Amino acid sequence: MILAIDCGSTNQKVALFNEDLTRLAACSTPVAYTVRDAERVEFEPEKSWRDTCSLIRQVCAAARVQTRQITTVALASQAQTFTLLNIEGEPLIPFLSWADKRAQEESAELTERMGGRFHHHCSFPAPLAQLQLSKLLWLARRLSPALRARTRVVSLPAFLALRLAGLHYSDSNLAAMSGLYSLTKRSWWLEALSVCCLEAESCGQVVEIGTAVPAQARCPELDLSPKLRIVFAGNDQTAGAYAT
Repeated sequence: MILAIDCGSTNQKVALFNEDLTRLAACSTPVAYTVRDAERVEFEPEKSWRDTCSLIRQVCAAARVQTRQITTVALASQAQTFTLLNIEGEPLIPFLSWADKRAQEESAELTERMGGRFHHHCSFPAPLAQLQLSKLLWLARRLSPALRARTRVVSLPAFLALRLAGLHYSDSNLAAMSGLYSLTKRSWWLEALSVCCLEAESCGQVVEIGTAVPAQARCPELDLSPKLRIVFAGNDQTAGAYAT
């Protein structure tokens, strides 16, 4: 069985398919924002995880299959949305949405500091306030060094991949939209990371969009297949384009 998860901005959506790609069931739930105003847009990681588990159980019940029959989970997501985790995998902050614009000053500073070379590395022409790069600089100036130590930066689908399969991964599509990844070097951009007081290890491994990665750990909340693999399908619009 193939489970598709779309981490949308309005709704969290899941669908279950058989090996012939016939859709057996689908369901969704609204994303519950805790803060949503002109500048800040946040929601809680643990609530997002509980909703995801509930949706997976719902589609399996609707299709009359066991969660253990799920061998593949494909993750597509809104871009930019991320949180910070400690070494135990516990969230240190809420998810900061792609729509969050709190880092306007940091965006302007980064634009002046990096100039035209930014666009040689990133798919955006300049460090917008919505980019992870700008918001990570905003956070670096407000979190204590002890709290930043050994911190992991995870996008919304990367958070789910960690919980589902113990994988700290991102795909090249989402990484390229963060401001932290160099399209020229095809790796995390060390200059951008150093600005935010981060190491490349904090951002996990990067795979090409559509890559299937075998699970490294079992999910205690869901009895999924021991042969589970996670497919990193990129931004929701990119995933739709590939499917078309």
